[in-house]
Amino acid sequence: GVQLYSQIAAVLELGVQLYSQIAAVFELGVELYSQIAAVLELGVQLYSQIVAVLEFKGVQLYSQIAAVLELGVQLYSQIAAVLELRAIIYSSRSTGSIGYD
Repeated sequence: GVQLYSQIAAVLELGVQLYSQIAAVFELGVELYSQIAAVLELGVQLYSQIVAVLEFKGVQLYSQIAAVLELGVQLYSQIAAVLELRAIIYSSRSTGSIGYD
């Protein structure tokens, strides 16, 4: 009876130790999970910052390209005006009068 009792007590003690080890593993798992979640959250924040920067840069780049194209159109119209003036001057030299006939 005493031996059986001591064996049962030893088994129960092993059970308690095993339970505490399992609890410790679960606690580590929860800590690991929270760390992974924190890393993922940082990843999401970093991703959103990169997207925001790209969106901002993209809008800036688009507006710069639009401004350059607008300047190109202005330059084209100025070149066309200069060529038109040259044509008028050339025709006035050949006809002796400035203006359209």
